[in-house]
Amino acid sequence: MYNTITDFWSMVWKEKVSKIIMITNVMENGRCKCEKYWPDDVASYEDIKLSLEKEESFADFVVRTFSISKDEEHREIKHFHFVSWPDHDVPLNTTPFINFLKRVRGYKSHCIAPIVIHCSAGIGRTGTVILFESAFQMGIQEIQVDVLSQLCSKRKQRMNIVENYDQYIFVYQALVEALCIGNTNIVSKNFLKEYSNLIKSNEETGASMIENQFHTLNDFRRQLMPKDIHSAYTITNQSKNRSMYILPSDRARPFLGKDSNDSDYINAVFISSYTKKDAFVATQYPLPETVLDFWRMISTLKSRIIVLLQNIPFSDSENPRFWPEDGSKQYGRFLVKFESVIEENDIVITNLCVNDTESEEQSPPDSIRLLQIKSWPVECELPTDTWPILEAEKFINACPSKFTDNVITITCLDGVTACGIFCTFLHITDQMKVEQEINIFQSVKCTRTNRTQFITSLEQYTFLFELIKVYLESML
Repeated sequence: MYNTITDFWSMVWKEKVSKIIMITNVMENGRCKCEKYWPDDVASYEDIKLSLEKEESFADFVVRTFSISKDEEHREIKHFHFVSWPDHDVPLNTTPFINFLKRVRGYKSHCIAPIVIHCSAGIGRTGTVILFESAFQMGIQEIQVDVLSQLCSKRKQRMNIVENYDQYIFVYQALVEALCIGNTNIVSKNFLKEYSNLIKSNEETGASMIENQFHTLNDFRRQLMPKDIHSAYTITNQSKNRSMYILPSDRARPFLGKDSNDSDYINAVFISSYTKKDAFVATQYPLPETVLDFWRMISTLKSRIIVLLQNIPFSDSENPRFWPEDGSKQYGRFLVKFESVIEENDIVITNLCVNDTESEEQSPPDSIRLLQIKSWPVECELPTDTWPILEAEKFINACPSKFTDNVITITCLDGVTACGIFCTFLHITDQMKVEQEINIFQSVKCTRTNRTQFITSLEQYTFLFELIKVYLESML
């Protein structure tokens, strides 16, 4: 509450708090759930001065470093803000939550002091975090867990802590991953040495560590329920799907801006990178009747980079080319103009200009960069070589921020086979650049959150390890 912000910081100072865990957003579903009680720069709360020194953003959480002072005394405070937890609900994926708390534990306080943790009401999400951490520490210290007794103990201290059944089950799910899977993290500089151990078959079981990881990953695969994919099943939208086995959940798909009587549906899902939520949108290659929807999506998301991962056999009846090879072409209200093309080996980069002819805004046409990888046959789940994928990653990183700041569109024929490998590869390399660590297991688990069919085979999972090996060797 606004009128208790000063009281909050007075408590933090008095108790010598150095860690604050926030499990809510300031605004959720159009409602204020918590006052923004910290400054973007510097602020004073009576005799306490607070200044923001650093802010690190990740896909699911933000870590802020504050300097707090009173009189002549100065201290450091870490503010750990988890941003992907829906109110009265639970996250779909336990991995970001586990990594978040791992980061909290990793910060060494300047003194022994209580950790401040809050959500909105201080019961549901807050209680879930406290219960998990308590049970996790019990598992580490005693090699056993008793979640129920831990919950009963906590409820004696705060009534109704852990608000619902889903939050209680989430604690168990997170404990399974945190305590039973083992460490799948590899320091980047050690990956090439570890690679030979990862692919080596166990003499007793005949399975490699990579194979064991893949089977464990599939145990965590979440199945979509009919209620999750309601829009994809409506009569008007069924024909917009290449396969009724690959459908987007309503929670994860982009909603298109209204266009006359057309629906807001497209078979596409958002995919997060390691550091950015919804960094990519993965979509099937447009059908004849969805080319306009494709450009509506590009316009709605203000996407400026399109990556086409397979050598699509173009045909007007099944796989129409969605851009002109020269001149310009009208797609509904969008006028797409060819600007230039560069072709090198099996990579083609086309520059396009797109103008929304019905837009009320008098804005200049949008510049779009389209990259095609032609050495990936549509009938193959793997590309013929690794280098085009590495080049595509370099291409994205080399683009100016005006292209990369918005959602990057990734497409292949079914929106899964090639998109899964490329999006996961980008997630892995993003983590590598920030943390100097590689966790292919967790990256697959994260990219599967919104597209459960990503990385469907052991061959694809193994290929990711080979891809990272080649990527690291190219940097030597």
